[in-house]
Amino acid sequence: MKLAEYVRPAIDIQIPQGKRPGYYAQFVKELAGNACLYDRDKELLIAQDEHQLQDICRVVDRYAFPYEAMQVLELPGNSEFGRYADDYGFHSRSERMYLYLDHIYAFQLIGGEWTQARFQIDEYLLAAVHEEQSPIWIVPAEHQDLMTGIAKAYGCKLVPALT
Repeated sequence: MKLAEYVRPAIDIQIPQGKRPGYYAQFVKELAGNACLYDRDKELLIAQDEHQLQDICRVVDRYAFPYEAMQVLELPGNSEFGRYADDYGFHSRSERMYLYLDHIYAFQLIGGEWTQARFQIDEYLLAAVHEEQSPIWIVPAEHQDLMTGIAKAYGCKLVPALT
């Protein structure tokens, strides 16, 4: 599995205060008619690909809503969530779990004693995506060097899963 296939472009829109209630409803209606949303969570609009994101942005631009572009990682169905996953992501309206891409580090350990290394990785684990050889582990980005040290200590080769 290529984890990069689960990276989704998204925008976080800022709805101006003081707009009439019907204004947002009108925006949602136009968005549904002119763009294809893959998923959403409150004001975070998620597209399946960049082409869909452009359609979404055109509608958002017509309403002059400020927004911030970002990428999120949709966790595949064969994922196990760590206790801190919600600190680095969210469950969407459609019950999919996403992590903010710029806050995570995903990797696999090959060879060595990777099953033993897991006990130390578990302390920092946001999610694990089960694979045949070795799971893809996802931890906070600030722990990348620590994961490299754990891999070395257990004689494993660390392979980044998102490049």
